[in-house]
Amino acid sequence: MFVLFIFIGLIDIPEVSTEENTRKALIRKILLFLPKKNTCQSLDRKRFEENRSVKPKTRHLVFTSIKLQKKLIVCLLFFLLTTIVGKANVLNNPNRDSVYTYIEANPGVCFSDIAKNTGLNRRTVQYHIQVLETQYKIEVYKEGGRIRCFQNSTYSEKEKKILVTSQNITNKRIISEILNGKCNTNVDLAREIGISKGTVSWYMKNLKEIGLIKETKRGRSIIYKINISYKHLIERYK
Repeated sequence: MFVLFIFIGLIDIPEVSTEENTRKALIRKILLFLPKKNTCQSLDRKRFEENRSVKPKTRHLVFTSIKLQKKLIVCLLFFLLTTIVGKANVLNNPNRDSVYTYIEANPGVCFSDIAKNTGLNRRTVQYHIQVLETQYKIEVYKEGGRIRCFQNSTYSEKEKKILVTSQNITNKRIISEILNGKCNTNVDLAREIGISKGTVSWYMKNLKEIGLIKETKRGRSIIYKINISYKHLIERYK
C-alpha cells in the first residue's frame, strides 16, 4: 500500500506541477496585458510633467512676446520724439534748458543733484538727459555705480576723473593737503582733516586706483604724492 501510494504520488506530482506551471504561465500572460501600478504612476507623472512644462513655457513665451512688443513701441516712440526734437532747437524746452544749463555750470554732476537743484523729478531729468545725449549736447560718464553728466566734447578723460573725484569733499581735502605739501602721510592727513587713519586709507586706496595719487615708502612710513600727469589739471580745477 505504501509503495502504491508512492507510485501514485510520483505519477501525480508531474501533473500537479504541470498544472501549477500552466496556471502560473496563464497568470503571467494575463498580467502582461494589465498595466503595472508603477507604470501607471510613471505614465501619469510623465503626462503631468509634460503638461506642466508646456503650459508655463507657452505662458512665458506669450509674456516675453508682449514685453518685447512693449519695449519696441517705447523705443519707437522715443526715436520719433528725439527725431522731432532734433529738427527743432533741442533747448527750446524750458525744463531741458535748465537741465543743460546746470550740467554746463557743474561738470560731472549726477542725476540726484540735477533733480534736487532744478526742482524736477528724477524721471523727467532722465528723459531730458537721454534727449540731450541723443542730440550730442552732453555725454554720460559712469563712475562708481553713478552716472555723471558733462557737456559734450569739452573735457578729456583725465579732466573727467578729477572733476568727478572733486565732487566728494573729503577727496578734495585730501588732494588739496597733499598738493600744498602740508600733509603726505596717513597720520598727518587724519589729524588735519579730522578723520580716522582707517578712513584715510580707504580714500587713498580709491584715489590710487583712479591714478591721481602715488605712494612711496620711506622707512616704515608711506608717503603720498600727486601723480605728475594730473598735477596741472588738479591745480586748474582745485
